[in-house]
Amino acid sequence: MDEVHKEILRKSRVKIVEDLMIVEILDKLQEKGIFTTMMLEYIMAEKARPDQVRKLIDDLQRRGPDAYDKFILCLRECGHNHVANYILNVEAEIRGWPLPYSRTMTSRNSGSELPSQTLHPMGSIPSLLHAQETGHGDADQNMADTRVEVESMDVSDGSDQNIMVPVQDTEMEGGEVPNIYAQSTSQHITDPSNKGYTGGQDQYNMESNPRGLVLIINNRQFEKQEHRLGTEYDGIMLQDMFFHIGFAVQQICDVTASEMKRKLKELAKLPRLQYVDSLVVVILSHGLKDDAICGVDGGVVKYDEVTELFDSKNCPLLHYKPKLFIFNACRGDKEDTGSQGSSTQTDRVYPDVDAIQPSLTGNALQSQPIPTLQDMVIAASTLPGHVSWRDNNKGSWFIQAVVDVFQKFSTTHHILDMLVRVNRMVAQNVHEDKVQLPQSINMLTKDWFLNPMQCT
Repeated sequence: MDEVHKEILRKSRVKIVEDLMIVEILDKLQEKGIFTTMMLEYIMAEKARPDQVRKLIDDLQRRGPDAYDKFILCLRECGHNHVANYILNVEAEIRGWPLPYSRTMTSRNSGSELPSQTLHPMGSIPSLLHAQETGHGDADQNMADTRVEVESMDVSDGSDQNIMVPVQDTEMEGGEVPNIYAQSTSQHITDPSNKGYTGGQDQYNMESNPRGLVLIINNRQFEKQEHRLGTEYDGIMLQDMFFHIGFAVQQICDVTASEMKRKLKELAKLPRLQYVDSLVVVILSHGLKDDAICGVDGGVVKYDEVTELFDSKNCPLLHYKPKLFIFNACRGDKEDTGSQGSSTQTDRVYPDVDAIQPSLTGNALQSQPIPTLQDMVIAASTLPGHVSWRDNNKGSWFIQAVVDVFQKFSTTHHILDMLVRVNRMVAQNVHEDKVQLPQSINMLTKDWFLNPMQCT
C-alpha cells in the first residue's frame, strides 16, 4: 500500500473504529483476497470490537497495493457506505480535491441518500475518486452486478487506469451547479403535468439492475496535440451522476484511436448486454471536421464507426434497447458568435479542436439507413463544423449541462426533453462573444426515461 493510502487510513482511524461493524465484512475481506482465514482469525482474537478494527486497519496497510481499493469496495458491498464516504472525503482533503460527499452522507444514518441498489461501477467504487498516474490504457476492471452473475466486461490491456479528479467546485450560469454527490433526483420533480414513466408500450423498459452500462472514454494528455485541461472534471461528474441514477460505469483514459476501437468492439460483444436495458457510450476528446474523434496518438475514430458497432446488425444483444452516444469534441474550427442577446458570461475557455485538420470525408451521422440505427440517440456537444468549448477549471460547457440536467430530471423526463434543456443551458453561455449549441440526432422509437420512477 502506498504512503498516501496509509495516511488516509491513519486519519480515518477514529471514524472507522467508531462505526465499522467488523463481523459484517469478514466474508468480503476474505472473498476479495485481502486476508486469509488465518489472518482474520488472528484479527478476531482481539476481545473487543474496537481492538479488532484497530488490528484490521494496522494489518490492512501491509496487504499490498490493491488493499485500499478493495477495502472501500468491501465497505460499499456490505452497506457501510457512510464509512466509505468518510474515507474518500479524507482522501480528497489530503489530495487537495473538493469533498465529494456531504457531511450527512458520512453519518451512520445516511443510507437513504445512496441508491437502494448496491450498484458499482465497472470495477470498484474507489475508481470514482481515486487518481492513478499512468500513461495509456486502463486497469483490470469488471462490471459489478447485484442481480445476476454473467461474464463481466474487461476492456483492459493490463496497464493501469487513469481516473482523474476535479480540484475545485464547478460553477455555471452565474452560480454554483448543485452538488451532484449529495443531491437526490427525487427533489427535482418540477413538472406535475409530465406523467413520466408508466411502463407502457410507448416507453422503453428500464427496469434492469443496473439500468444499463456506461463506458466513458476520456482523453486528456495527447502526444502531439494540446492537452485537454479540465476534462478530468467532466469524467468524475459523469461517473458519479450515472452511478447515482442506477448505471454501472467505467471510465478509461488517454487511449489511442486503435485502442478506442478495440475497447468499443469488446463492449459490443459483451454477453452481459443481454441482462441490461440500455447502453451509454461517452467519448471526451479532441475532434476534427467530418465528425472525427481523436485518440491521444493523433489517430481518429469517426462517429459512424462507433455507432455501427452497436447497431441492429452488429450488436443483436441490444436489439430494441435504447442506446445513447455522447460525443464531447469539436467538429470543426468555426466559432459561433451568435446574434445580439442576453447570455451568461463564462470564464476563459478553450476549444477541443486541433489546428491541423486532416482530409476526411463523409457524413458520419447519416452514413447508415435509419432502420439499422434504430433505438439510438446521438448527442454531440456542438454543431457540425464548429468548435466545442471547455473551461480548464470547470470542464466543458456541454458536460456540465448534461450532468446538471440528467441529475435533476432523469426520473421524470424522457431523454429528448432533457437534451432540449441541455441545449438551452449551453446556449445561454457566452465567452468573449463566442457561443455554442449542441446537436442531438434521434433514432429512438419510444420515450426513454433513464431512471424512471415506478408507477404505483
